[in-house]
Amino acid sequence: MNMLFVLIIMSLVFLAGCIYVFFWAIRSKQFKELEIQGFSVLEKDEYESNESITKNTQE
Repeated sequence: MNMLFVLIIMSLVFLAGCIYVFFWAIRSKQFKELEIQGFSVLEKDEYESNESITKNTQE
């Protein structure tokens, strides 16, 4: 029975930690503009490849 109380306390501490991390992520804007980050990766590759093409043609 004592072990049950320990497990309940441990689960409540774990739950409080998860809630804290969730609200920290919201406050630090981790979930803002999720789709744009994915597109920026594609645009960066396109920009770098275009830049290398223009450098090669100028030489």
